Amino acid sequence: MFFLILSTELDILYVSPEGSAPFRPAGCCIGMPVHAAAALMAADPQLPRSCLDVLQGAVVLPVTLGHGAEQGYVRRILLRGGIGGARDEIIVVYERDPVMPKADIARLRSQMVQAVEAEFDALAYFNRDDRLVMCNQTYANMHPGPEGPVTVGMRFEDILRRDWRHGALSLSSSQMEEWVAQRLAERAKPYLRKDVTMRDGRVYRLIDRKILDGGRMTLMVDITEVKQIEQRLQDVIHAADFGTWSLDVVHWVVDLDARACTMLGHTTQALSPLPKPDWRAMVHPDDLLRIEDHMADFLAGDVVTYHAEYRMRHRDGHWVWLQARGGVSSHHPDGCPQTLSGILIDISRDKSIEADLSLRAAAITATSDGILITDDAGIILDMNPGCARMLGYPPATRLVGHHWSKCFAQDTITAIETLGFAALQREGTWVSPALGRRVDDARVELELSLTRMADGRTVWVSRDVSARNALAREKLELRDSVNRAYRQEMVNLLAAGLTHDLSNLTALISHLSDPAMAGFAMDRETLMVEIHAAARQVVSLLDPIRDLGQRQSMVASTDLGALVTEAADILHLGAPGTLRICTHLPDVPITADLDAMQLMQVLLNLGLNARDALGDGLQTIDLSLGLAETLPPDATLETGVIPDAPFALFTIKDSGSGIPPAVRARIWEPFFTTKKLRGTGLGLFVVADIVRSAGGGIALRTAEGQGTSFFIAWPLSRPSA
Repeated sequence: MFFLILSTELDILYVSPEGSAPFRPAGCCIGMPVHAAAALMAADPQLPRSCLDVLQGAVVLPVTLGHGAEQGYVRRILLRGGIGGARDEIIVVYERDPVMPKADIARLRSQMVQAVEAEFDALAYFNRDDRLVMCNQTYANMHPGPEGPVTVGMRFEDILRRDWRHGALSLSSSQMEEWVAQRLAERAKPYLRKDVTMRDGRVYRLIDRKILDGGRMTLMVDITEVKQIEQRLQDVIHAADFGTWSLDVVHWVVDLDARACTMLGHTTQALSPLPKPDWRAMVHPDDLLRIEDHMADFLAGDVVTYHAEYRMRHRDGHWVWLQARGGVSSHHPDGCPQTLSGILIDISRDKSIEADLSLRAAAITATSDGILITDDAGIILDMNPGCARMLGYPPATRLVGHHWSKCFAQDTITAIETLGFAALQREGTWVSPALGRRVDDARVELELSLTRMADGRTVWVSRDVSARNALAREKLELRDSVNRAYRQEMVNLLAAGLTHDLSNLTALISHLSDPAMAGFAMDRETLMVEIHAAARQVVSLLDPIRDLGQRQSMVASTDLGALVTEAADILHLGAPGTLRICTHLPDVPITADLDAMQLMQVLLNLGLNARDALGDGLQTIDLSLGLAETLPPDATLETGVIPDAPFALFTIKDSGSGIPPAVRARIWEPFFTTKKLRGTGLGLFVVADIVRSAGGGIALRTAEGQGTSFFIAWPLSRPSA
């Protein structure tokens, strides 16, 4: 015996490998029309006609081939309905037709009855008149009644009505007639497959198929547990927010469920089924070739399960990362995969997190800061290349497994153990300067930060601040040098004026005390008074500058008006007789917490600059103090900021010719001076630094031929650090 499977277009789909006959088609005929099998057509020329009759619903009886070598073969034709919406297929069976003795027939019938009874599921055979010929006890018990189980000879329609009368179906009379008509119409089909739910809630899969003699085989499989498992699976898929997909490998059509369509912003009607060109157009170009290669490997059997991650375009235009998993859910008769099915998961958020973690890992690897991670015992679990470079190890060196103390100097180890760990327990973080220990045992200045994680691990972040600290030290040294140079310049200027006045007074005292001079003969008492007065003038010259050279930075409550008066007294030293130095102070004293020496340095520098810039003749320098909320409207802020109101406003105004524009543009530059060999060019540079550091600002008003005014806006409250 052998059999063929033909398509509804009468193409040969399959030839059974077992069995033989002179007219059996060769394997090369698979995929060709049945007419191409010449030997078969010669032996059974009515085969195409009979197949068409079967497709049209006619009953085709078995045919015996009756001539030549083919004599003794019986041909039977069966139409098999496709499962899951697949196309129908025609089964053609050729077998020998030996004459059997009645005893053999009876024995075979008995064996068949036993085989039917041994079937666990309900099984029944109806003849072409739709009467029950044979059934097992399971089928008979599914139709109980007062008269007992169903019996041989009952018509199928009578069995349906009997079930309704006995309450197996919850239907009214009118509904019952409709239901019977529907069932009989379905029974006219060559193949019927449907799920039936009974009144007790159990679910059966009904498979009803027409056989070769025109009768029908009915099989009812209890799939209640399968349905329950399917429902639980659907609940899991719904709870896990999965989508499902299936792929027809032959036609390459993808079906997506509602959840999978929603992932892409579409409805099921708009997106499912999805032909191959449409599916390819939605996949990201960078992923398409990779997933198609993986699909080919899976279909070829190189991989056991299908697993792919790719991007598909959402309806609004952005890309959605999807993960597809699945396997073969049905096969062709030749064993090749027919349908693939699986789940679809939206992994866009996971991919975003993965990209973020990759970026952070790249940043940790690229950063020059050193990063260590230790466990609760202090053992290094991981370190980045920046830490290795900082400590002088080769970039690939890892200190994993060593104790953290290998990375630090002894003083830092002690500080971490006594202060750092206590702060970690109390606050979760600790920041401190530290000294790292390089591989050559040299020391490196670090800024160290410790952070305790919830799982007990500690993250150590260290930054090499050696260069920064060295630069800071250089800046401090430069600042001290600038201050020393400035103070020397100021002392030189004061010394020049003081020398002039002291020389005059010393000459007067020498003149009055010289016995050779005519004035020495005057009244002795009058002479002593004159000498004493000259000596007192010498003392008064030295009094304003007695503390000028003793630089001690000390913040204290200071009377600002007293500072202005003291600065004016110092400016008088060595000033020509044609220069008037005037002060204008408020009626109510103004006090502030400040370093008086720094403010005196500002006032003296601006006053001495004004004194040096004045020409011959009668000239004036005004030093004034007052409370203000804004700068004068015609003053321009040159450096610093305007402090919070009210603030102290110092004004140093001269009656000179003003500052030329070319000079004004450079007066704040370090080392720029118009005094040639007598100046260092550091005065205004230092003044600006002092005022900015105090949180104040300097404004300027100057015009050619109209003098110059400097305005110092000094805060009355100390700025925050």
